[in-house]
Amino acid sequence: MNALSKTALAKTTLGFCLVIAVGCGDNAAKQPAASPAAPNQVSDVERYFPLLADTVLAYDTESEISGEKGMLVMQVRRTRAEHAELYVAGRAKRLELVKSGIRLSGGGWLLKSPLTQGMRYKGDFGEVLVTHVGKALTTPAGAFSDCVVTVEQAGSRKVTTTFCRDVGIAELVVEGQVGEEFGRERAVLRSHGPRVDIGADLPPPPPKK
Repeated sequence: MNALSKTALAKTTLGFCLVIAVGCGDNAAKQPAASPAAPNQVSDVERYFPLLADTVLAYDTESEISGEKGMLVMQVRRTRAEHAELYVAGRAKRLELVKSGIRLSGGGWLLKSPLTQGMRYKGDFGEVLVTHVGKALTTPAGAFSDCVVTVEQAGSRKVTTTFCRDVGIAELVVEGQVGEEFGRERAVLRSHGPRVDIGADLPPPPPKK
């Protein structure tokens, strides 16, 4: 991989983390333990990013500049009914679940009501525009018929996120300048569901004789 490809890949990882509000600049965190049960009234906005405790979402990633392919894994942890944490690569970002949407604890919104085409609000690094409502999307994880698409942009950086009902982020596209070239990175949902602890329910080994 050449220097430009490495730079592009690093910026891609940063972009993915930024958009899903994981904040790669945050302090590293331990891998999330099992989330405590927390009663929660799901709002209309949350249906497009449910944030259920111990949900794991896996994405196939690809860089147009380098051709590199990989995987991005995100896990949800719920500490309280009104708070959620997203973990990627050992780093976490806190979200606040309020009546009007999903708010980033550091300021700005991940999703904000009303989810109507043309709606604008402050995001993590720029202004967010809702460009599509009720869009269909097919991914390796399945076909989804009710998705909301948002575009966040600031300067040369542009991030397009597709949130699908009862699933969450199903597709993520990061575009921007990488050195003297324009880069485009894409992550598409491969699978989603509750975390599985392999061996957690297995009986203990028999005692040695």
